[in-house]
Amino acid sequence: TSASNVREQKTFKYGNIRVNLFGRGMLGAESYTVNNLVLDNSVTTEYHQDFPLIGREKSTKSQVDVSLGSPITISESSLEWDATNSAPYRVTPDKQTSIDYEQSPHSSYAKTIADFTFDTYGNLTNKTVTLFDMLNSEAEVSEYTYSATYPFESGYNSVADWTISFAQSETESWSR
Repeated sequence: TSASNVREQKTFKYGNIRVNLFGRGMLGAESYTVNNLVLDNSVTTEYHQDFPLIGREKSTKSQVDVSLGSPITISESSLEWDATNSAPYRVTPDKQTSIDYEQSPHSSYAKTIADFTFDTYGNLTNKTVTLFDMLNSEAEVSEYTYSATYPFESGYNSVADWTISFAQSETESWSR
């Protein structure tokens, strides 16, 4: 195979690797970066190293033009967790934010922010999506509300009656 047929050439980088010296081996890394040398992009994911969140995702960032020395971020996300610090230990998602950057063929530059909120059981309760047109200073906001019904709270007797994260309402608005 010639070098011109190479589609991907990746390097992997681990940050702050934790190892248990008493027989359990590698416990994971605090960060993990994958660089694609052919496509000139990278994805870095960070993880929690604190109990009880060990191994849970903290954030992710995707970038392009890495080799030029000033990478451009094309997407990033963060995740917050709701955790109990005593037995029984319970870890559920609390909030998540995703940001995507996009440039269209017509030279407009857009930024999309999606915020997700979860209840104490980890079910989605609210989603807000904001689309910013960076060139025209315009924004579009969409709000989505979700409801969940639990059998032990509402008297239902079977799992078939248990509805989780059912879309309840949707609101869209523009601001300029």
